[in-house]
Amino acid sequence: MSIDTAKARGLSVTIKYDKGHDATWAVFTGTPESIRQDIASYFGVASATLADLSLHEIVVNMTQIAHGVTTAATLLGATVIPTQGQTPVSAPPKPGQDVWADAGNTASTPPWQDLPAAPAAPERNPLLDQIAAAPTIPDLQRLWAENQAAFADGALMDAYKARGRALKAATGA
Repeated sequence: MSIDTAKARGLSVTIKYDKGHDATWAVFTGTPESIRQDIASYFGVASATLADLSLHEIVVNMTQIAHGVTTAATLLGATVIPTQGQTPVSAPPKPGQDVWADAGNTASTPPWQDLPAAPAAPERNPLLDQIAAAPTIPDLQRLWAENQAAFADGALMDAYKARGRALKAATGA
């Protein structure tokens, strides 16, 4: 199909790098297959990587890459270029390469050791345990009276109400 025929058909794809009119745009015109090939070439992605994706999925994913929302590494298996001070993450092995033969032969620190520590799980409020252990409604009410400020926490108040209902049901009141 010639470019004139494609234009007459009106098939074109525009990938914008930003929402502003002055931002860079990449426009692809032609048949769906030629647009698919052009997008792969433009973004430097192997056509085989995109083979199972619809043209729509390709456009959405490449737009996310253009916007910086998704990285090529997470979407297409590209190599991440680390920021200054980080240990580089090695590229995935090439087909036929024996990664086990090289295991232990490098002096570098494994990439997972440079990851920031996982955030600590939030501490469980000790009043939740005291609420659950309250044997009677008066004990539960005393706990509330002694710790009124803490009950501003919605989760704590929900636990208090639930325990009160459970104790009320258990006594048949």
